[in-house]
Amino acid sequence: MMTDEDQERYEACLELDPYIEALQAGRAAHPPAHVTPEQRRIYRLAAFFCSASPCVAEPSTEFADALLVRLLAMDARSEQ
Repeated sequence: MMTDEDQERYEACLELDPYIEALQAGRAAHPPAHVTPEQRRIYRLAAFFCSASPCVAEPSTEFADALLVRLLAMDARSEQ
C-alpha cells in the first residue's frame, strides 16, 4: 500500500508525463497552475532539457577524431 506521500509523488509524475511528451513533440506546454515551488523547478528543468539542441549534445568531428588519436596512443603506450 502506498503512503500518502508516495501517492502524491505518483500523481505528480502522472501530470508531468504529458508535459514532457508535449515538449518533446515541439508543442506548447504549460505546467499545471497548482504545482508547488519544488514541482515548478522540475517542470523548468524538463523544459530546459527538452530545449537543448541535439547537436549540442554531440562533440564536433574534430574533437572526436583528436580524442580517438589520444586514446589509441595511450592504449599503445600501456601495451609496451
